[in-house]
Amino acid sequence: MKTTTFLLSILFAGFFISCGEAELDLDSSDYDPKIVVEGYLIPGQTPSNIRISRNFPLNKPIDLTSVSLPAAMVLITRQTDNRQINLTYDPLTMSYRYAGTDFVTDHATSYQLTVSAVIDGKPVTASASTTTPSAGFSILDSVIPTNHLSYSAQSPDGTDSVFSIPFSPSSGIDFYALSITAQDASIRSFIYSPVNRYEDIAEKDSSKVREDLNFRKYQSDAILNVPGSGLQKRDLEWFYFQFYGRYRIIMYAMDVNAKNYFLTHKDVQDFDGNFVEPRMAIEGDGIGVFGSVIADTVYFNVLRP
Repeated sequence: MKTTTFLLSILFAGFFISCGEAELDLDSSDYDPKIVVEGYLIPGQTPSNIRISRNFPLNKPIDLTSVSLPAAMVLITRQTDNRQINLTYDPLTMSYRYAGTDFVTDHATSYQLTVSAVIDGKPVTASASTTTPSAGFSILDSVIPTNHLSYSAQSPDGTDSVFSIPFSPSSGIDFYALSITAQDASIRSFIYSPVNRYEDIAEKDSSKVREDLNFRKYQSDAILNVPGSGLQKRDLEWFYFQFYGRYRIIMYAMDVNAKNYFLTHKDVQDFDGNFVEPRMAIEGDGIGVFGSVIADTVYFNVLRP
């Protein structure tokens, strides 16, 4: 019923090209080469899928073949004993991984990532540290009330039934994120109005669903201020479910780096119009995120009424 497959992905398009309202007066003269980091350590696994790429000047064509930095020097150091490993570039995944089997990420342990590269002829370096979550987080399959519900079903007391995810938290981790994927998403499985209470789209207007199908099939949720002990749960309301069929829900216990980046990477303009950077715990010539998570997965099924 569950798997610990790690499928977390954060889009970095904002680091490569300009978008939104043209309120910034920038040109190529403001450009500084930066190492773009996207990497997460997972306790119990060897380091892998560490994406190391680069930024580009504004208003310049982007050469997609040169986004990744395959010749970078990428090191991870376990800070408890200073054990250091060298990561290898994998052209199939366009990311870095440890090719050996003698280094496994531990719980509640600090690690440092160090990256050196040359971008546009300029040597650049970046570093970041993460402390992995303590052991303990797990979705409690055995006490999940049900893994299937008819859409918009109601309980005997007249309130909406919801998918409830009980879980055991990790000590010291107060933030959890959820990735919700409709595995059977299609224009045929979409829940049209009037059944759908959150989308006013009739079946005759199915072209509207087709246009942004990939956007609609993915949802996310976040839980803040979670206590570090005791049985916890998250109830998912019906607006997260826009299709009939199977759903995969991956829940992540996030360290402080992953938490801060998750919460701020889209909020780059504050209420008074000033532009602000996401919270990125990367030193030197780097941007992005290097964090750690524990992931667990559960599946639900939304049935037709």
